[in-house]
Amino acid sequence: MRIVVVGSGNVAESLAQAVAEAEGLELVQIYARNEERGRRVAKLAHSEWSNSSLAEADLYLISVSDNAVAEVAATLPIPEGAVVAHTAGCCPIESLAPHTHRAVFYPFQTFSVGRKVDFTKGFIFVEGATDHALQMVEKVAHALTTNVLPADGARRAIVHLSGVFACNFANAMYANAAEVL
Repeated sequence: MRIVVVGSGNVAESLAQAVAEAEGLELVQIYARNEERGRRVAKLAHSEWSNSSLAEADLYLISVSDNAVAEVAATLPIPEGAVVAHTAGCCPIESLAPHTHRAVFYPFQTFSVGRKVDFTKGFIFVEGATDHALQMVEKVAHALTTNVLPADGARRAIVHLSGVFACNFANAMYANAAEVL
């Protein structure tokens, strides 16, 4: 299965590396507007980078900030029959309209610059607008972990909020402790 990762942030970086190493998956391109980050992510994942010519693939994983998902999806010239998925916890699947075969591929992990993520230890939540889209993201998710669960937008929002709260609350407490000390 040929995959293009769209974006060059922390999630895109980790996801691109995992896809590149997974059996049965072929990372064909990092498509990102930020040349410096895009080239860096492509190098880490042993792939090509572009910000002008989108490679042909079976699946396009949009891994950009939540507020940019709809805009990016609307501008991508996706081939007929290909699946477009986003990796955001809080964006609805409808943000990928007008693409027919749209899906969500939400890895429930903490992503940091320069830290390689072990996807086998985390969960990936999936949703598909069509059977074809759902089967595609399930196949990719199962190539990365056995922990694959269906989740509509409402369930993903709850999971995402709990993760943000757990990570950010702990970080806030560390900052408060530093101030006290």
